[in-house]
Order: sequence, then C-alpha cells, then structure tokens
Amino acid sequence: MYASSEKRIIKKDFITNYFDKCNLWSYMDKKDFRRQITFKWMEDVKKYYFTFPMNNREYNYAVYFDTHEEAGEYVEFILKNYLE
Repeated sequence: MYASSEKRIIKKDFITNYFDKCNLWSYMDKKDFRRQITFKWMEDVKKYYFTFPMNNREYNYAVYFDTHEEAGEYVEFILKNYLE
C-alpha cells in the first residue's frame, strides 16, 4: 500500500511534509501547505489514523481504523476516487 499510495499522492502535486516526523507518512500540497495528507499509527488508542484535505474546503477529514487492511483499502479509495 505505501509505495503505490505515495506515488499517487506525489502525482497530485504533494511533497513530503518534513515538519511532521511522527507518521508512517505525511505529505503537503506544494501550493498550499495547509492541505496535508497523513497516515499514522496512534499508539495511545491502538488505531490507524488517516487524514486528507476535503475538496473545495478549508478542512481536513480524519478517520480511524482498527486494522491496517481496512485503512489501506480506504486510503486507496480516497486517492483513486476523491482527492483532486
């Protein structure tokens, strides 16, 4: 999931977010650093956390998953079908 997801993110004009080091990966839009895509394991709640910018909004959407498989399927769906 990581390599294919990251390739899709980069093709959508996102770059590595060097300011956020505690994630599995984190990217920010080249033109607007407030738009960020983040995927991480949250040890305190034992869940995967995925956040992405909503299209045509100033907000990010965040969702939690119990398993890596569930998270991976959702991340792929968002990157293929939603994120501009």
